[in-house]
Amino acid sequence: MSRKAAVEPKWNFYLDTNKSTGIQYVQTSYNIWVPEKKQPRLGGKAYAGRLFPDGSVRPSKTFLDVNGQVS
Repeated sequence: MSRKAAVEPKWNFYLDTNKSTGIQYVQTSYNIWVPEKKQPRLGGKAYAGRLFPDGSVRPSKTFLDVNGQVS
């Protein structure tokens, strides 16, 4: 039974904290399936924005340019 390749990658979002300043950043990544090894590998990652103490996120300009408006 073979797997179907995903048309669009599924992006995973996670927080990364700068230990010296305590500022939290939102990072994103996606995996790709390598059929020869039958294992996933990191397909790409990017900086998505900054998380503020009130819970709001300021998306980076580069992330918005590539992915469009995020609601």
